[in-house]
Amino acid sequence: MEDTARCITGKMCVRWLCLCALITAALFCVRTADGAPISSSNKAVSSSLDFAVESFNTFSEDDHLFKVGRILSSQFQDLGGMLYILDVELEKTGCRKGAGEDLRQCPILMGVSTVFLCHFEVLDTFWRSQKSLMKSNCVPAAQQEMSTEHLSGSLAPTAQA
Repeated sequence: MEDTARCITGKMCVRWLCLCALITAALFCVRTADGAPISSSNKAVSSSLDFAVESFNTFSEDDHLFKVGRILSSQFQDLGGMLYILDVELEKTGCRKGAGEDLRQCPILMGVSTVFLCHFEVLDTFWRSQKSLMKSNCVPAAQQEMSTEHLSGSLAPTAQA
């Protein structure tokens, strides 16, 4: 009787794991079209953009901090978590990394070489209070016009929200 119960339980576990693997593959590998438009003033968009900019500033080799100058587009896809697709202009500020200054109060430095065109994709798994930067690609505005074909990016680390 115990052997039969273990066998049935084991088969159910295997079936469950296979189902979970298929769903995960469908969610992350079969992304088809662009997302649906969403207001850039949406609280979740702002939070995801803050996360992406913080990641950019962390990994940037520049001594200065950057902040959003303009949001060019914001979209979302429901993938079991919300994927926010954000195209923005980041502008160099007068604030330096490590100075502990409030980024919102930092003045923007003028000049073409201080602007980056960025494409971010942030996955928000809100039930786990976690955001992941799935794509991040930024190019100097002086070198390239904004295009999602040119700005498809690399994977970046996952962090807690």
